[in-house]
Amino acid sequence: MKTAKILFSALLLLAVVAGAMAASDPVLMKINGQKVKLSEFEYMYHKNSDQQVQPLTLNEYVDMFVNYKLKVLAAEEAGIDTTASFRKEFAGYRADLAKPYLRDQSVEDDLLQKAYQQAAEEVHVAHIMLNLAPNSEGEKESYARLDSIRNEVINNGQSFEVLCEKFSIDNGSKHNGGDQGFIDGQRGLPYTFVDAAFSTPVGEISKPFTTPYGYHIVRVIERRPSRGQVQARHIFKKLMNEYTPEEEARMVAVMDSLYNVLQSGSASFEEVAMKNSEDGTARNGGMLGWFAPAQMIPEFSDVVFALKNGEISKPFKTRFGYHIAQRLNWKGVGTFDELKPQLLNAIRGDERSNKAELARLEQLKSVYKPAVQRSAMKKLHEALVANGGLDSIVTSDPKVRSLVAGKVGSKKVTLGEVFDKMPVSAKINADEASRLIEGYVNRSLDRCTLECEMDHVEATNADFRNLVNEYRDGILMFDISNRNVWEKASQDKAGLEDFFKNNRSNYSWPEAKYKGYVVYATSDSVLTEVKDYLAQNPVKGEEMAKALRAKFAKEVKVEKVVAAKGESPVVDNIAFGGTAPDEKGRWKFFFSPEGKLIAAPEEAADVRGPVTTDYQNYLEQQWVKSLRDKYKVEVDQKVLKMVK
Repeated sequence: MKTAKILFSALLLLAVVAGAMAASDPVLMKINGQKVKLSEFEYMYHKNSDQQVQPLTLNEYVDMFVNYKLKVLAAEEAGIDTTASFRKEFAGYRADLAKPYLRDQSVEDDLLQKAYQQAAEEVHVAHIMLNLAPNSEGEKESYARLDSIRNEVINNGQSFEVLCEKFSIDNGSKHNGGDQGFIDGQRGLPYTFVDAAFSTPVGEISKPFTTPYGYHIVRVIERRPSRGQVQARHIFKKLMNEYTPEEEARMVAVMDSLYNVLQSGSASFEEVAMKNSEDGTARNGGMLGWFAPAQMIPEFSDVVFALKNGEISKPFKTRFGYHIAQRLNWKGVGTFDELKPQLLNAIRGDERSNKAELARLEQLKSVYKPAVQRSAMKKLHEALVANGGLDSIVTSDPKVRSLVAGKVGSKKVTLGEVFDKMPVSAKINADEASRLIEGYVNRSLDRCTLECEMDHVEATNADFRNLVNEYRDGILMFDISNRNVWEKASQDKAGLEDFFKNNRSNYSWPEAKYKGYVVYATSDSVLTEVKDYLAQNPVKGEEMAKALRAKFAKEVKVEKVVAAKGESPVVDNIAFGGTAPDEKGRWKFFFSPEGKLIAAPEEAADVRGPVTTDYQNYLEQQWVKSLRDKYKVEVDQKVLKMVK
C-alpha cells in the first residue's frame, strides 16, 4: 500500500509539473490543427524585430508569421521535408548548430591558456627525426631506436650532435646538431612538436613522439620570454644552391651599393626594394608585415629584432641569400583577450581541433552507454570465416546486413549501415575484417551518441529547439517559395507577358529608348562579311542572332539592347548621333542591323527587372490567399496579449 501511495504521489507530481510547463508556454495559434507555442512565436518575433529597420507592430508580425507557417505547411504537404536533399541539408545545419553543446568548453579554455603561455615564451630546441613507418611494427622499431638514442645521451654521455648527424633524416638540420633555433606557439609547427618542446625542461630530452613528418625526440637548450613582434621590410637577393666565390662577391658588391643608396637618402627603402628585391615582397616595397622571432629563420630574426625602430641593417647573409632589413615597429605579445581570436584559429586548425569534442564524447558515452552487440559480431565473424574473408558477397548478404551491430539508447546500428560507410577494398581475411568492421561500428556508435545528445538538447533547451526549428522551416519555406514564386516568375514567359499586358500602364519611361540588336565583330573585315550575309539572308530578331552565332562562331557576338541616351556609348553612337566609342579588347567593330526608338515598353522583356519583381509579388499574394483559403488559422487573442 505504501508503494502504491508513493507511485500515485509521483504521478501526481509529474502531472502538476506538466501542467505548470503547459501554463507557462501555452498554445498561441493553430494552423490547420498544428499547434504553435507562445515561446516559438516570441523567439521569432523578437529576433525579427531586432533585425527590422522599422519594426512591425505585433498584429502586422502575426500576419507575417502566419503566412510563414502556411508556406512551411505547404512545403510539408508537397513532401519537400521527406526528400534526400532536404534531409541532408537540414542534418548539416542541425549538426553545426549543435556544436557548442557537443564540446567540453573547459578543455578548449585550457588549450587557449596553454597556447597563450606558449605564445609568451620562446624555446630553443634541437631534434632528431626518423622517417614515418608504413605500419605499427615499423613505428615500434622507430620509437625503440629513438629511445635508445635518448638513453645514450642521458645515461652514457654520448653527443646529441653526433647521433643527430648519424641518424636524423632532417637534412636541413642534421649537420648542425638538429638545431631548430627558438620556436614559439605561433611558428606554424605541428602542435605535437610544440607541445613536446614546451613540456620538456631545459637541458633534457623529450620522449619520442609523432608528427605528420616523422618520429622525433627534442632537446631543449634554452627558454626565454617572447621578444614580441616586429613590423619590418627587406631587400633580398637570392643565392643559388651552388654558387662560386666570385658570384657571391658580386652579390655582396650589389648589396653594398644598395645600402649606400639608402644611407645617402637618394631613394626610399620602398623604391629600392620594388626595383631590386628578388622575392614576392618586392611589389609591396619589401613589406613583411608583423612577425614573431620564431616565424622567421633565426639568422634573419636575430638581426631584425636587434635593430631599433626605423633603423636599417647592413647587408647580411642567411641560408637563402643576402638581405638588407628595416625594422619599422615593435609590439609586445599582447593580452590574452587580444590574442584569443588568433589562438582560437590556430587551435581549430591543427590536431587540437577536436580535443574538446572528444572530451565531451567520452562524457556522453558514460551517459548513453553505447554498446557493441557481441552476438551480432560473432555471427558476422562466422560469415566471414565461411566466406574466406570480407568481400562483396558478405557486405551484400541481407541476413548479415540486417544484424544489429550496436545500440545507443533507442538508436540501432546495423551492419548494412556500417558497410555502406566503409571504403571498398581488396578481400581481407576474417580476423582482420572483424577488427576493421568493429572499428567502423564504434565510429557509428559515436555518431549515434552525439545524435542522442542533440535530441536531448533539442527536447530540453528552448533556445536550441527554436533555432533548429527556424532553420528547418526556413529551408522548407525557401524551397516551396522558389517553386511557387521565384522560379515560376522567371520561367513562366507566357504568364509574365500576360501580366505585363494587363498592367502596361504601370511601366513607362521619361524618354525614348533605342530597342534593337548590336552585332560586334573582331575585325572590320568580319563585320563586312556579316553585313553581306544578312543582305543575302534577311533574318530578324533572335533568329538573326542564332544564325550569326552559328555562322561566325567566336568572331562575332550579338546583344539585344534597350537603352536611353547616355546609358550606352555604343547605342549613343548608333541611335543618338554620339561619337563612336573607342572600344577596348576584341569587340572594336559594331553595327546595328535592326532597331528603332520606342517611347514606352512594348513587351515584358523591355522592362524585365521591374516586371519580374512585380509578377513575383503578384504570385506571392495569390499563393498566400489560396493558402489562407485552404487552411484554417486560429489565433488565441488572450495568449497573444501575453507576448512580451
